[in-house]
Amino acid sequence: MALAMAPHVATVVAVDITPEMLILTRERATKSNLGNLSVALGAAERLPFADSTFSVATVRTASHHFADVGLSVREMARVLRPGGLAMIVDTAVPEDAEIDSALNLIEVIRDPSHVRNYAPSEWRGFLAAASFEVHFERMHSHALGKRMRFSDWTERMKVPPPSIERLRGLFEEASPGLKSVMDIQVEGDDYWFTLPEITLVARRIGEP
Repeated sequence: MALAMAPHVATVVAVDITPEMLILTRERATKSNLGNLSVALGAAERLPFADSTFSVATVRTASHHFADVGLSVREMARVLRPGGLAMIVDTAVPEDAEIDSALNLIEVIRDPSHVRNYAPSEWRGFLAAASFEVHFERMHSHALGKRMRFSDWTERMKVPPPSIERLRGLFEEASPGLKSVMDIQVEGDDYWFTLPEITLVARRIGEP
């Protein structure tokens, strides 16, 4: 996200809790001659910046790993100047308790660091509690239609064989609603699918 934003802003700071990600980001910035990009080590729930530092705060495909999303959104509000924008993109779930439970179970079996995909109403609640006003909201397919192959998706995370078999069972036995939301398609002994995703843009309208 920081690398994509850098050509369009005066300065950008990439924040991550893992030093390795910051080293990689710095290397890629150097290769791309992005001299306006710096990095900072920190957690989303405790950003290492003073109040009212930035005009834009972004997070992409990471919030479902955060221990406390509500706190992370309040931190975005804290470091933003009044009128600043928060831009959020993350995998999500529809407003359906059964699909919500099934999809989050699939995600945590594949990646135990997964905490939760949130529904649009939950995101609106987090933002409202942090003095944000939502200006744009859209539910769509992950990566704007990019489909994933089950075998690649599990291999990337080095999912152990017992968990792979459990996931296969959940895909095979998925309810019609879940199959529709994930657009699950069978190809031989493999699956192709996508994940629901949400994009939100909100403006800080008051004190966090």
